[in-house]
Amino acid sequence: VYFAMTMGLESYIGLDKYFFLEGLAFRLLPVVAKLQPGIPGEINTDAMYDHMMNKYQFGNMKDPKVYMDENNLRIAMNLRNAFGRLATTLIHEGKKDSARRVLDRCMEVMPGNAIPVNFFVIPVAEGYYKIGENKKGDEISEKLYNLINDDLAYLFSFSDADLKNTDLDMQQDLMTMQRLSVVTKENNRGPLAQKSDASLAKYYQLYMSKVYQQHQ
Repeated sequence: VYFAMTMGLESYIGLDKYFFLEGLAFRLLPVVAKLQPGIPGEINTDAMYDHMMNKYQFGNMKDPKVYMDENNLRIAMNLRNAFGRLATTLIHEGKKDSARRVLDRCMEVMPGNAIPVNFFVIPVAEGYYKIGENKKGDEISEKLYNLINDDLAYLFSFSDADLKNTDLDMQQDLMTMQRLSVVTKENNRGPLAQKSDASLAKYYQLYMSKVYQQHQ
């Protein structure tokens, strides 16, 4: 029995403590999973590695000329999340070579010039840092920083009266920048950490004064 990883928690009917992630689906097993807070499913690395690396076909996602609509972009976020979780678990298991192949495969089939970087690419950058591939991690982090920083600047260019209409987008960008700041700090990526932290501080202050206070 399998449950799609894209379903809401209420759809799991209380069985999620027995879930093992094997790709884009959780396998239900008569074993209590070792779960991380707020993250469903224990990673079955052997099965998931085989599925993600050998069995799944990704079509022409990597071609920037192929149009990706909103639904397909959401699927891409799920795929990046799955690649990131698999790589992180492999690193914890001491399988750095396998993790490197997973991270490289992720960026091969979903490069940033075809699938825009977002929050779910941060575990990929972090994975590269953990295995000593700092240059690859920095390339992803730099691209994400530039995108989010530019987006926040654009959102705050609206008049104060219109800012409330962009509230959700601002929150998502601030959450992404916060996570990027944490990861770059933890992995001693000096300049990247400093400018991520500075951007977060600047736009969080603007958000609190221009948007949050208006809701009170």
